[in-house]
Amino acid sequence: MAPVRRYDSGGTLAPPTRLPNGWLRAEGLPTRVGIFNYRLPDGRIRKELRLPEEVFHPDSMASFRSVPITSEHPPEHLTAANTRLYQRGHVDGEVVRDGDYVRATLLVTDDELIRDMESGVRAELSNGYACELGETPGLWEGQPYDAIQRNIRGNHLAVVTAGRAGPTCAVRMDACDAVQVTPDVDMAGGAAVPSEAASSPTSEGVAMETVPVIIGGKAYAVPKDVAEALTAQAAQYQQALDAAKEETETAKEESATQVEEAKKATDTANAKADSLARELEAMKKARQDAEDPVKLRERVQARVCLEKRSGAVLGAAVKMDALDDKAVKLAVLGKLAPDVKLDGKSDDYVQALFDMEVARFEKDRGSLHADAAAAPPGDAPSPRAAYEKTLTSSWKRDSARK
Repeated sequence: MAPVRRYDSGGTLAPPTRLPNGWLRAEGLPTRVGIFNYRLPDGRIRKELRLPEEVFHPDSMASFRSVPITSEHPPEHLTAANTRLYQRGHVDGEVVRDGDYVRATLLVTDDELIRDMESGVRAELSNGYACELGETPGLWEGQPYDAIQRNIRGNHLAVVTAGRAGPTCAVRMDACDAVQVTPDVDMAGGAAVPSEAASSPTSEGVAMETVPVIIGGKAYAVPKDVAEALTAQAAQYQQALDAAKEETETAKEESATQVEEAKKATDTANAKADSLARELEAMKKARQDAEDPVKLRERVQARVCLEKRSGAVLGAAVKMDALDDKAVKLAVLGKLAPDVKLDGKSDDYVQALFDMEVARFEKDRGSLHADAAAAPPGDAPSPRAAYEKTLTSSWKRDSARK
């Protein structure tokens, strides 16, 4: 016997009851015994018998206990790998016989499905199960059939839209809407392995291959060519998104580089501006000092004093008018301390050495003048000659003093 998968509709739901936490409990008749019409993938109709001994077999009844509840039939047989995508509740408690029907209690935990059930949008049940077919035709209660369903094993229980087929086109709302889907089913082990695509009828009754597509966390069965188009469109969208992200990252990097370069340029400009500001401030101060009569008088007096002291050392041969203050001091030190190297020395060093050497010179000169004034008359040398002689021998006293 070939393994097949079936989606059958049963009875309508009894009035549901809301639980304190918002879940919904309802009684229903998922399936029954009898002859069911199934549309084959090629569009032909085959009559299949569900005998009481198969429907109400303990193993069959037990297989529906605790199966997942779904909103419409999922596009694939439920397994541990995909149940979380479709489950909206479960069969709660025992599954029992009720005449020719199977009765079960549903516990629905999904708010959207609960709203649809309470509003009447979805108000019928449809079984999803696997079975084996005995390809032996016959009569049952005077009605012909083409095959018998054996070893019925439940997979899920769908709450479906009243009056029309569900999104898989495999929901039978009456005896003429059942559809055969042939998966790879291991009946001996009780596990069902879904095929990649199911065969579903079109509105004209011609078989059409469908595949599951997940959109917004929900599964939809769509024609294979539509699924391929959706996949291609999603790939194009992802490529565009990746390209946009790459462009954004590139723009960020370029912007960061531009910001860094602008910062460097700003720092350089600020440094130049600060330098110019300090230079301008110095020029302003120099101008103010030049315009201040007190400071001007002080500078004039200092220059006169410098020239007077330096003239005694340099003599009339050196014209100081063309020399600034430091040049005058260097000229004086060149005569009084020729052995001292002044290259690179600061202004303070030059000033201190100048003051000391000129003071020593002035002191020595004062001593010479006193000696010349006390010399005896007669053959004694003239004051001028004595002064010059003393100058030429002054180094001897300096050495002895040291």
